[in-house]
Amino acid sequence: EERIYLDEDIRLPDVSEELGISVHQLSFFLNNHLGMNFNNYINRFRVEEAKSMLINDPSRSVVSVGIAVGFNSNSSFYKAFLKETGMSPKQFRETQTKVIHFQSSSADIQFRN
Repeated sequence: EERIYLDEDIRLPDVSEELGISVHQLSFFLNNHLGMNFNNYINRFRVEEAKSMLINDPSRSVVSVGIAVGFNSNSSFYKAFLKETGMSPKQFRETQTKVIHFQSSSADIQFRN
């Protein structure tokens, strides 16, 4: 599975050329059928990838996660992450860590009963 969204230099013309359609056609499709522009579409995939990395690799810094998923700055990562999730990457990691610990504790309690 190719994850082209990880390339921080990905551009609408590159993707439209790869798909064999015009920039206008791709832009029209994204805006009218998905309700978002190209950058928001790409950022949605990047944020999903970042969420997985934040949970599965807790020792990795938030900044390095943002870079690894294709954001070219910490501020653009933070802004996109906040837009998609309603919280900062750090808050997301802390919240998910608490949920995971709670689920483990609950499973342990149920197992003992």
